[in-house]
Amino acid sequence: TPDQSLPANAIENSSATMILVDGEGSIVESFFISDGGSGDAPNRDGVAITVDHEIGTGGSGYPAGFYRVGDGASSFALLEYSPSPAPSATPGTANIPEPSVSALVTLFLGWMLLRRRRE
Repeated sequence: TPDQSLPANAIENSSATMILVDGEGSIVESFFISDGGSGDAPNRDGVAITVDHEIGTGGSGYPAGFYRVGDGASSFALLEYSPSPAPSATPGTANIPEPSVSALVTLFLGWMLLRRRRE
């Protein structure tokens, strides 16, 4: 169940930047979805950013959607517009990204801090 939803026509036929953030506002994973039009650029609140993944059709229209190829994988494939639901949809799949080194270091340091407090 999503914790947020978008209003109708919130994403138009050009480009969108999708950013997954943690509770502190740090970027966990980011995507730039585009139809390949000139002038499209990934951004966060209007400020240009470098994203983790770029998804696009190479100029043949905005994609219907995308999915990870394998649970937790870093490669993606495009969804089809029809039939609905698309044969490539992945309902019930977790699609969790692999943790980054910085996330693992932060987790380890947090564990060490909690361990020290208990001693």
